[in-house]
Amino acid sequence: EALEFEANAAAREERARTAAAAAPPQRVTVSRDVSIPAPPRWGAQVTPTAAIPFAGMFAGMDLKTLYRLHWGARGSGEAYEKLLREDFEPRRLALQREAEEQGWLEPRAVWGCFPCASDDQDLVVFDPDAFAPGSLVPRGAPAEILRFTFPRQTAREGLCLSDYFLPAASGRYDVVAFQVVTVGEKVDERVERLHGEGKYADALFAHGLGVAAAEGLAEWHHARVRAELGLAPERGKRYSFGYSACPELADQLKLFRLLEPEKAIGVTLTEAYQLVPEASTSALVVHHPEAVYYLVKE
Repeated sequence: EALEFEANAAAREERARTAAAAAPPQRVTVSRDVSIPAPPRWGAQVTPTAAIPFAGMFAGMDLKTLYRLHWGARGSGEAYEKLLREDFEPRRLALQREAEEQGWLEPRAVWGCFPCASDDQDLVVFDPDAFAPGSLVPRGAPAEILRFTFPRQTAREGLCLSDYFLPAASGRYDVVAFQVVTVGEKVDERVERLHGEGKYADALFAHGLGVAAAEGLAEWHHARVRAELGLAPERGKRYSFGYSACPELADQLKLFRLLEPEKAIGVTLTEAYQLVPEASTSALVVHHPEAVYYLVKE
């Protein structure tokens, strides 16, 4: 099964590479004349649990998504505001306190910075051991570890995620960061128990908070990565696999090769490349100041 798992991913990668080679060359519209941050440390590293504040995680949550998408709030105007004021807000705050006190949310994170360069629609990742901490100049010729192939817009600005990094032809190296965060498996266990007890509404609220907290943790942790790299608070974007700019979920395998979140924080992949526990997220972090979210096909 493992061999088939890898073979399917390799086949997808080859199809993407063939499509990229067949596509007509496009003019890069992203500026390459930007400062490149030199990370204080290269390679994968675990963020200490004690360094992750629950308050920061909760502050990073998108409450509109929590209330409307996960908790099912409907309507608008005074009726909606009353629901939030009298039910959802008190409920959220109580659940947050309970989750922290009882430990059914366990925020954990692993991340890392890796030297890279772009090669048309490919992002090439190199061996971080060839670079000293804080340096973008390698010792010798660094070995290529792996590469990602991203789709390019055929209209509008013709954007491709690889454009946000220096081209290999420049002879210089850029930096890309990756992160995987989770709030652990206890929230899944709690939801399953509540379902078993017939407490379906309570299960819905716990599940929604867990998913929202994982997103909030991803937001908080991205801010931490920015700080580590000495970037401005709003500089750069994080992109999750499965979305338009990097749609190939199988690329999670490559991210797992780099960060090994199974060993680091207990996050695994299903055969469909979904993260387990469910309340987990992964991302490729771009430092480029012009980075935006965009659709490849409209």
